Amino acid sequence: MKICLRTYENASSVYLEVEDNGIGIEATGIHQVFDPFYTTKEPDKGTGLGLSISYGLIKRMQGTLDVESRYGHGTLMRAIFPRQPRNEEAVTDTECPEKRSVVPPVSLLKNLSIPTYDKTGMEL
Repeated sequence: MKICLRTYENASSVYLEVEDNGIGIEATGIHQVFDPFYTTKEPDKGTGLGLSISYGLIKRMQGTLDVESRYGHGTLMRAIFPRQPRNEEAVTDTECPEKRSVVPPVSLLKNLSIPTYDKTGMEL
């Protein structure tokens, strides 16, 4: 499998694309890929939360997440973010913490209005 990452920009937006040459998504499932717990994987092989959470985070940043797929040929996910005004100062390395948690705290996810669930499927 091949995975390509691309970034580019224009005057109003910044783009992040992730494209693969995997099996793709069937046309019947393309509208469900952002639904929580939607998965085509076998039980215990995936929860179906990855794209749902990604979609929520990107929307929270006033962005959009688009999907293009051809079954049998691969999928392209495109996140589009509005460009920030040029007069904002960039964050320097000294302002960033040295250690970062890989998993955000539940309180942060609740503030983003994204439902979070424990491993039993109960909402936190």
